[in-house]
Amino acid sequence: MARGQDPWPLSLWILPWNSWAPTGRLVGVGRLGYHAGVTAGAWRRILPLPRTLFGRTFLSILLLSLLLVGATVGWFYHRAFQRLDLEAAERLRAGARLLAGELATLQAADDLPAAHRLLERRFGAGQTLGWIQNVWWVDLGASPTHFLASFSIETGPRDTLLPPSLDEIEDQIYDGINLLDAGRPYFPDPFAQSAARRFKSILWPVLDGEGFLDSVIGLEADLEYLDLSIATRQTALWAVILSVPLCLAASWLLASGFTRRIGVLLEDLGRLERREPVPAEDLGIRELDDLRRGLADLGRRIDQRDRHIQEVHAEKLQELSLLGGAIAHEIRNPLSAIEMHLALVRRRLGTTPEESEPVREIQQQLAAMKTLVDRFLSYSRRVVPQAGPIDLPTLIGQVMEGAARVGTPFGWSWQGPAGLTVTGDPTLLAQVFDNLVANARAARPDGLQLTVSGERDGGLVRIAVTDNGPGVAADLAGRLFTPFVSGRPDGFGIGLALSRKLVEAHNGRLLFRPAPEGGACFLIELPEHLEP
Repeated sequence: MARGQDPWPLSLWILPWNSWAPTGRLVGVGRLGYHAGVTAGAWRRILPLPRTLFGRTFLSILLLSLLLVGATVGWFYHRAFQRLDLEAAERLRAGARLLAGELATLQAADDLPAAHRLLERRFGAGQTLGWIQNVWWVDLGASPTHFLASFSIETGPRDTLLPPSLDEIEDQIYDGINLLDAGRPYFPDPFAQSAARRFKSILWPVLDGEGFLDSVIGLEADLEYLDLSIATRQTALWAVILSVPLCLAASWLLASGFTRRIGVLLEDLGRLERREPVPAEDLGIRELDDLRRGLADLGRRIDQRDRHIQEVHAEKLQELSLLGGAIAHEIRNPLSAIEMHLALVRRRLGTTPEESEPVREIQQQLAAMKTLVDRFLSYSRRVVPQAGPIDLPTLIGQVMEGAARVGTPFGWSWQGPAGLTVTGDPTLLAQVFDNLVANARAARPDGLQLTVSGERDGGLVRIAVTDNGPGVAADLAGRLFTPFVSGRPDGFGIGLALSRKLVEAHNGRLLFRPAPEGGACFLIELPEHLEP
């Protein structure tokens, strides 16, 4: 199949009747769904919908309101014009029927002057049928066609209500000849006539004794209902024009009100993320009120779960503290005995380099074990921060300057607002930054460059410590804060675990993120105000 070709050509859509079995039906439905999806995608490309909830809500309400206004105005105009037209037609029919009977009697008596007097008497001003403007009686049996009788009311100020000419009458008769030959009245379309002949009129057939069309009676009404229909149409048009800004305003208010409530729910989600209580005030829409109450209930459950986790965590830390103290005590005593006996052995062996090298190795291993025990004891102890105001740029500067005086030099920079403060224990947080600097220096001994950035986001303070080292291996990233897990052969795996514990003691979080340029980035999130 060529690229861009329709995978379902039109010929495959035409299924034989005997193939309209369940299998054929499924194939046809599948093709129909494919083409429907292609059509919907094409319409979305031609008429793209707004991507925002406000835009879609506003557009939907606006289109529905305009459609409703248009349908209502159209229906009103149609009904009003239809009722006027039916009323005029009924009155014209009644007048033509009455007149046809009287004129037939006069025609049989061959008294045409009486016919003229009859028309004047019936349709003169102030008479019963005075609303008729023009009335005429045309003989179709003679050649050429001529008037048998006619009457027209004085036009007065309306010079458009002129009597018809024979040519105009013949045109109207020709248009309705089928109905007239059948003995049925014909109503010419007023809007098909010229402006001077735009009346509501009726042509009433008069048949001879053999049932053939002999003459036609015409009545033209001066009800001005056509002008009224035009005025009604103009009024409807103005109603639609004036309703557009009203629909725009109503759509804007409804859509903005709905999206504002959605914005409140989004703020509630932010409160859930920050572990803040969600208000239970109603939003004015039942479904959204139920959703907000659900979010408030979810917030309470999350708070209960966090409290339970904190209680369990505190209990486990207490157990770990007791266990760590006991283990450290049991290990320190043998280490002290080993160190004492090693000193005695060293005196007996003397100071020969060949003989002192194993002793030196034993002393180094003993020192490493004592360091490990001390760090594990520090990790297992319960941490209770002594809260106070901390100027983070100042504290971080002090840690960096202190670390730079020991070991290889490195560079660092601060990117953040001056005077960024939190409430916490400066000693514990300084230990966290010192551990991060030590790990970065161990990962890249030479040419280390640290970037420390800070920002305030709502009730949180975020500090990111980024280095230009080799980064962290992917298999180690998920276990980076686990005790005794280290990526260095000489590492103990306690520093990051202890740092995370100290940050969590401040109700914060310590996270790892790969740096964009390949290094490591440790993100510290602390509440701006530490709650006891």
